[in-house]
Amino acid sequence: MQHIEEEPWIYHSLIGNIEDPQIVFKWILEQKADESIELINRDTLNEYIGTKDFLAVIFYKEDDPDAPRVLRHIELIDDEASEYGIHIVKMHDKLMAKKYGYRNPPGITYFRKGKPINYDGDIDDEEEVLDWLTSPANMEMTDHIEKVNRKMFEKIRKSSDYLAVIFYSDECKQCPRVLAEVEHIDDEADKAGIDFVKIDDKQMAKEFGVFALPAIVFFKPSSKEPVIYAGDLYEEEQILAWLLTQKDPSGAVIEDLEGEKLVQLIEESGSIAVYFYADGCEQCTKVLEELENIDDDCDKHGITFVKTRDFSVADGYGVHEYPALVYFEGGIPNVFEGELNEEEEVLQWLITQKTEDRIELITRQMLETMVEETQYLAVYFYKINCNICDQILEGLELIDDECDVFGIHMVKIQDPQLAKRYSIKTFPALVYFRNGNPLLFEGDLQNEQSVLEWLIDDDNRELADEIEEVNERMLDRLMAESTLLVVFFYDEDCAECEEILEELEEIDGEADMFGIDFVKIASVEAAKKYDVVNIPSLVYF
Repeated sequence: MQHIEEEPWIYHSLIGNIEDPQIVFKWILEQKADESIELINRDTLNEYIGTKDFLAVIFYKEDDPDAPRVLRHIELIDDEASEYGIHIVKMHDKLMAKKYGYRNPPGITYFRKGKPINYDGDIDDEEEVLDWLTSPANMEMTDHIEKVNRKMFEKIRKSSDYLAVIFYSDECKQCPRVLAEVEHIDDEADKAGIDFVKIDDKQMAKEFGVFALPAIVFFKPSSKEPVIYAGDLYEEEQILAWLLTQKDPSGAVIEDLEGEKLVQLIEESGSIAVYFYADGCEQCTKVLEELENIDDDCDKHGITFVKTRDFSVADGYGVHEYPALVYFEGGIPNVFEGELNEEEEVLQWLITQKTEDRIELITRQMLETMVEETQYLAVYFYKINCNICDQILEGLELIDDECDVFGIHMVKIQDPQLAKRYSIKTFPALVYFRNGNPLLFEGDLQNEQSVLEWLIDDDNRELADEIEEVNERMLDRLMAESTLLVVFFYDEDCAECEEILEELEEIDGEADMFGIDFVKIASVEAAKKYDVVNIPSLVYF
C-alpha cells in the first residue's frame, strides 16, 4: 500500500516560547491527542476505493472559510465511525469533488465496496451524518453478504427483526466454500425479510455458543438467545428452508392431531413420532420451534411427525409431564429420554429407532396395556445413573433381535414403585410375562446368552391350556428344527376360527405328551408361503 506522508505540525514563536519546556510539552501532548482526519490525494483515493469496504470522503474547498467548521463536526464522529469499520478521509481536489457530484463543496461521498452514494442532509449535524453512515440500509452492499464488526452488528441487531449471522475465519479451510453457498441464498433471505451478515470474530462467536467455524446463527425478536443451525452447511436450500422456518414456524408446521384420528394413526402407522405438549407451557413452545426444524428430515426417513394437546391420549400412554416425545413403531411406544431442545439429538434418536431394533422405553400405563395384549413380554427394570444397569442393557440389546424371532417383545422401564409389585428389591431386574403371568429372572443378567436361553426355554414359554401364537420368523425356525409340528393357520377377523381354536385348545396338552409342537399363526403371507390356500387350515408338518 502506498504510504501518504502527512504534513508535519511545526512549533513556532506564534504558538509559544520554545525555550519553555512546559509549554512545549503541553503542545506535544495536544498534537498526540489530535484526531484530525487524514488528508488524501487522488492516488490514495483510488487505492482506498478499491481496498476499503466502507470509505467516507469529505470534499471541501481549501479557501472556504466554513471548511474548518465542517471538518471539526466530522472529526467528532471519526472515532465512532471507525468502530463500525468506516474509514473517513478529507480531500480538497476540485476535479474529484466535481466527478462525484459536488460543484460547490463541502459534501460527503460514501463508498461501499467501491459503490458511491452522496449525503444530502445537514453536514453540520454530526449525529445525523453518523446515523446516515452507519445505517444498515446504507452499509448494505448489493449482491454480497455484508461483512460487519461487533459495533455494526449491534446496530443492525437493534434495527432488524430477523438477522442471520455466519461466523467464519480467514484461517478456516471450509469457510470459503460455505460462504460461497450462503451467497446464493442471500437475495431470497432478503426477500423474506431476513438480514444476512458475516462476522470474522472468534471471540464474539463463542459468546453466542459457537465454538466451531463456520456456523450460522439466527436472531429473532421472540427469543433472547439465538438459534444455532445444526444442519449441513454445504446445502444452501436446506439452510434457506431452516431460516424461513425460524422466521415463521407456522410455515412448516408439524401436524396437530387429536382423539380417534390420532389413536388410529398411531396404530396403523409403521413409524410415527408424537410430540405431547400443553398450552401456556413456555418450554413446550421453544421445543416445538426446534422440532419444526427436523420435520422434513423425518419425512425423508419415513417417519411421520405429529403433535397433540390431547391429554386423554397422553394419559393413555402414561404421559403426564410436558413436553414429551414418544416414538411408535407398529403401535409399540418408546419414550425419548434425552434433551428435547437438542433437535439433532432428537433426529438421530428417531432415525436410530427407525433403522435399528432397540429396546423401547415405556411408561407404567404403556406396560399395563402391553401386559394385557402381548403374549410374551420381557420387561427390564432399571434405574437412571446406574452404570451396571447401562452395561447390562447393552448386552440385552444384543439378544433383542433373537427374542423377536421367538415372538418375545423386550422393553425397558424406570419405575421403582411398580418394580415392588413384582417383588423386585434390587436393580436391574428382568420380569418375563407370559399372557400376563410374571416370572422373575434370578440368573446372571450380565450373561445375555443365559438370559436368552431362559426366555426361550419351553418350560418358561409354555402357556397353560393355550396354543402358542407364533410369527413368520418363529414359524420358519420351527419348520427347520421341529420333527413333529402342527400349525393352525387362521384369520383374526374370522368368527369360525375362534370356535375352532377353542376346540383345538382341548387337545394341545395331549399333543405335547406325544412330542408334537402345536402352534397357531394369523398371517395370510405365511399361509401362502407354505402353499396353504384356505383359511382356516390345520397343517401337519
